[in-house]
Amino acid sequence: MVAAVGRKPKPAGQALNRNKPVHDWTEVPDVPYAGDSPDLPPNVPWSAYTLDLWEAARVVPHAGLWSRGEWLIHIAAMFAVEKNWENPTSEMRLRVAKIGMTAEDLRDLRIRYIEPTAEAAENVSRIDDYRDL
Repeated sequence: MVAAVGRKPKPAGQALNRNKPVHDWTEVPDVPYAGDSPDLPPNVPWSAYTLDLWEAARVVPHAGLWSRGEWLIHIAAMFAVEKNWENPTSEMRLRVAKIGMTAEDLRDLRIRYIEPTAEAAENVSRIDDYRDL
């Protein structure tokens, strides 16, 4: 569960900006993404750090929102990580921030995790169904 993000809302009538926000929050059920995701290119000698980061990135709940192009951009980010992971550059940090791995990154992307509903829970396989196979 991610803690509440963003500033605390002002009481009704005290808000300084009374216009509707231009960018609304995207609410995503807080369940790991279990859909299809591409593998990193096999012909690159990936470090253990990069492989761990990619495995973590491909199951974040909001990965279900990513298009094919976004997956490719995130793979390109892994090349920046691989090249600079011992001495992080601002380019690498910016690319990884677009993946949304930290609470700060999620706030900047305006993504909020919410409790899963019964409908979202239907998309999650029960481990008990696979026991004793």
